[in-house]
Amino acid sequence: MLGSLLVVRNELNIGQFVAAEILILYVIESVDKLIVLHETGYDVITATEKLGQVADLPLEREGGIRVEEFCATTQPLAVELRNLSYQFPDGNSKVIKNISLNINGGERVAVVGYNASGKSTLMQIISVVRRDFAGGLLYNGLPKQNLDLRSLREHIGDLSSQEDIFKASILENITLGNSRIALPHVLEIVEKVGLNEFVRESASGLDTALLPSGINIPRSTVTKILVARAVVGKPNLLVMEEPLAALNFKDRLNIAHFLTDKTKPWTLVCVTEDPVLAALCDRVLIMKEGEIIFDGPFEAAQQTKDFDKVFRSNLV
Repeated sequence: MLGSLLVVRNELNIGQFVAAEILILYVIESVDKLIVLHETGYDVITATEKLGQVADLPLEREGGIRVEEFCATTQPLAVELRNLSYQFPDGNSKVIKNISLNINGGERVAVVGYNASGKSTLMQIISVVRRDFAGGLLYNGLPKQNLDLRSLREHIGDLSSQEDIFKASILENITLGNSRIALPHVLEIVEKVGLNEFVRESASGLDTALLPSGINIPRSTVTKILVARAVVGKPNLLVMEEPLAALNFKDRLNIAHFLTDKTKPWTLVCVTEDPVLAALCDRVLIMKEGEIIFDGPFEAAQQTKDFDKVFRSNLV
C-alpha cells in the first residue's frame, strides 16, 4: 500500500518500487529460513543431549542364568519383592517404600491406586526397566542379580505408558521385527485382541503402513496393537499399564477375558482403573504413597473406602 501511494505521488518510480518489493521478499524469505534453521538447530541440540544421557548410563552387566534354565516355555514366572524401595536420583523421598509382595506363577493381579502412588514405577521395576532399587526382586525364587537380564526381558511381555506405534507396518508394530514369531501365531493374536476386522479392511492387510503414534488410526486400534505386541512373544510374565485404554465395553470385556484366561501360560500384573479387568483378576492391590494398603480379592476391595477413589465407575 505504501509503495503504491508513493508511486502515485511520483515520490517513487516503478523501477524503485519493483526493486523494493524484491528486497522485501528476499528479507522475508531469509527470516523464514532463519526460523527453520533455528528449529533444526534446537532439534539437534535436544537430540545431542538425549544421546549424551544414554551414553552416560552405566553399562548393563552381561551373563547370568538364562530363564530357559529354570522355567519351562509354558511355565508362568513367579515374582517376589522383599522390602523393595525406590527413589528417583533427583528425588527427595521414596516413591516405593519397603514393599514385600509374593505373586505366584499364573496369578492375575490388578494394581490400582491413587495418583503418584508408585504404580508405574513398580511396573517398571518388575519388568526390569528400572534396576537401581533397594531390596530384593526374585523370579521363581532366583534373585534378579543372578539372572541374564536379556533373557529375562525376552520372557516378559510389557505394555508401559511409554509404549506407542512407530512408523512401520501393522505386522512390524506387533512383532517388533522378530522373524522368529510365526505368522499363524500373529494371526491368532490378531483375532484374540479383536484386530482382525481392522486388518481385513486395511488396504494392505498386515502390511498396511502406520504413522508415528498411530495418528492415522483410532486410539482403540492403537491399544489393541500394543496388547498384541505384549503377548505375541509368548511371555511367561505380562506387566501392563492400562491395557483396556480407549476401548468400548465389548472390546474391554474381550481383552480382559483374554488376558486373565487361566489357560494362558503367563503371570499377569497390570495397572488398571477399570473394574471390568480387576474383577477378573485373582487379587487386587491398592497403592497409596508408595505403599500397598490393600491386598485381597476384588469383592473385598469393593468394601473399602478407597474403591470409589481408585476405580473409574463411569467405565461400567
